[in-house]
Amino acid sequence: IKMDCDPTGGNKMKRKSLMILTTALVLVIALTGATMAWFSASSDPITNKFGTGTVKVELKDMLGEVVFPEDGMTNVTPGDTYDKEVWAINTGTLDSYIRIQLVPEWSKADLSTEFIALGLNTTDWVAGEGNWYYYKFIASKDEVTSKLLDGVTFSGAGITNAYQDATFKIIVKAEAVQASNYAFVDEWNFAAGTLVPAIGVEAWVASAN
Repeated sequence: IKMDCDPTGGNKMKRKSLMILTTALVLVIALTGATMAWFSASSDPITNKFGTGTVKVELKDMLGEVVFPEDGMTNVTPGDTYDKEVWAINTGTLDSYIRIQLVPEWSKADLSTEFIALGLNTTDWVAGEGNWYYYKFIASKDEVTSKLLDGVTFSGAGITNAYQDATFKIIVKAEAVQASNYAFVDEWNFAAGTLVPAIGVEAWVASAN
């Protein structure tokens, strides 16, 4: 028995199968691409800014109406009184505690400072250790403290000939620290749990906001 076969029939089947496979592949790719095309959205970025404040203090050291001379006073005699004035200004932006240190000393180590009377303001200032004096009130921005010192008197009775040709100095220093969050505990080395820098000084109270 003889059977006649179309010599091109096999190629037609192959082409038809290839077309079906290609169509299926294109459909899969199209469907796959479609699954990735979701609706989506995003917000515009919002920047949160936190600007820090500043703690600054200006020390005022005057002799009456003028700045205390850098070279000091000469020809001082027992019984003299000088209008030496000391106070401070909060020049920062933050509410702050302020303290001032007054260290009196003679150029001759064996001379006593007990015969020097300092006109201290003990109403608004509290004496602490290390010759530090603490302003009783929390100083706000640009606040001027009251005067800590308003005069120096050399006692006539106590200053003997041993004090001749000697120089008396008062070393003055001011410091400030933010009033909030009990920063003075670390900055001024106060014991943990201390509520204020010194007894009588206004206590910081956390804001309710």
